Amino acid sequence: MPDLVDSLKKLIESENFCNRHKEQPQDFTRNRAFPFKNLIYYMINLPAAAYETELCNLNKNLNGLDIAEPLVTKGALTKAREKLKHMAFIELNDHLVDLSHKYFAANRWNGFFLLATDGTLFTLPTAKPIVEHFGQWNGRQGDPCPKARVSQLYDILNHMTITALITSKDIGERMLAAAHSTHLSPDDLLLLDRGYECFWLFKLISLSGAQVCARVSCNKLNIVKSFLRSGERERIIKKKSPSIPFATVLPRTCWNAV
Repeated sequence: MPDLVDSLKKLIESENFCNRHKEQPQDFTRNRAFPFKNLIYYMINLPAAAYETELCNLNKNLNGLDIAEPLVTKGALTKAREKLKHMAFIELNDHLVDLSHKYFAANRWNGFFLLATDGTLFTLPTAKPIVEHFGQWNGRQGDPCPKARVSQLYDILNHMTITALITSKDIGERMLAAAHSTHLSPDDLLLLDRGYECFWLFKLISLSGAQVCARVSCNKLNIVKSFLRSGERERIIKKKSPSIPFATVLPRTCWNAV
């Protein structure tokens, strides 16, 4: 564990990491009370209390104090956040995932990392920049509002998010799953729920070397309908995409909850 913490700290406090994730070259160059590394430490602590309380806690933890004043004002914190690129947290998560595989014995199922992806929708505040970025959508009730689609690739047995995306609602879950596929490897078995079944996505996953197990609707594909009517416990069905054949094992127990 100390090696993992030290490695993260070394990355956060490195000059190269700061240079990669600041908006302008001149940002975070002066010796201020709230440098780049302190901003990262503040953000990854997932602050939930009032700004003043969280900044006091950060000051005490960083400097080993019993009683401390906030490091900076709320306004200075807001200005510092505007200079930070969100990609910093993506790199930190990727680094943490790599470290976890290095320092901890990962749980597997039959040799595979069990991964799953799913998405959900969030209603966002109606601030102008948010509306311009995510778009405005009409709901069944209430006024139009911006909505975001969030998707994550999750390691089920090791309780770890491999990657996550937030986009406009008009980007579908399949497209986000396709984006997640760049993080797959031959050691992965990706579990997909209904709604993801499409052969171009299965093909893309197969190109990564990963395996996929997907639920499909029982009333869309004729080959599935035929299998359900047959009474067989399982069947290997070969289905050709435009260029790659796919073989899928269909155990009857998979259909009990469909």
